[in-house]
Amino acid sequence: MNNITVTDVDLAKDVFQICTLANNQVRSHAEMIPREFTPWITNQSPSTVVFEACVLSNC
Repeated sequence: MNNITVTDVDLAKDVFQICTLANNQVRSHAEMIPREFTPWITNQSPSTVVFEACVLSNC
């Protein structure tokens, strides 16, 4: 269980906040617009991806 990488994606209307954690440490933190996300995530190493959003993020 020590080598689990988690990518957290906070979904907002205009900008995504992305944080990648490995071995209980932040490895990267990025902000990007939605159309940048797909190319970015396809170039990442395998990880567990967690999406979060508040109820107003798509309004």
